[in-house]
Formats: sequence, structure tokens, C-alpha cells
Amino acid sequence: QNGYTLEFRVTPNRAAQQNDFTLTITKDGKPVTGADVTTTFAMLDMEMGQQGYQLKETAPGVYSHSAPALVMVGHWGLSFNVAPKGGPSFTAVVVDRANG
Repeated sequence: QNGYTLEFRVTPNRAAQQNDFTLTITKDGKPVTGADVTTTFAMLDMEMGQQGYQLKETAPGVYSHSAPALVMVGHWGLSFNVAPKGGPSFTAVVVDRANG
């Protein structure tokens, strides 16, 4: 949307373990630096509280956070709120399936 490309990774994508959540953001092929990026995790298979995290820029256009956020096996909705410097904010949603 509007020239932005997002690439999302969860490693190792295992429930109840430490996972690395990484979002790479480019606009027209160039890294988006200095953005404010937050994420919210919501379990989709049952009612539970949401978790939220601030992602830190670890390389130009690469935002990461490590946490045991996927607390159980199943489907998770991950919402990424991105506020680029000097541009309008936007949200992207990814559905992930955490394995055991």
C-alpha cells in the first residue's frame, strides 16, 4: 500500500518459547528508518488477553522484538502499527499458526 512493502518473520514460531519477531519495512525499495512500530498479539482460537510490544530498529528498516508471546499452540492475529517518520500511520495484520 502506498509503496510500502512489509516482510514478517517469526523464529522459531513455537508456542510457549522465546520467539524473535521481525518486521522489515521498505518504501519504493528503500528501507524505512526511524519508524515507530508496535505490535499486538491476539489468540484467535479462544478468548484471552492481548499482548503488546514495541519493536526496536535493529538495522535500517528492520524492527525486532524477542518474547515468549505465543503462549499456546493455535492461530494468532498479529497487528503491526507503523508510524513512519513524516508519513501517515498504517496497520498491517498477519495471521500466524504457532506450533508446539
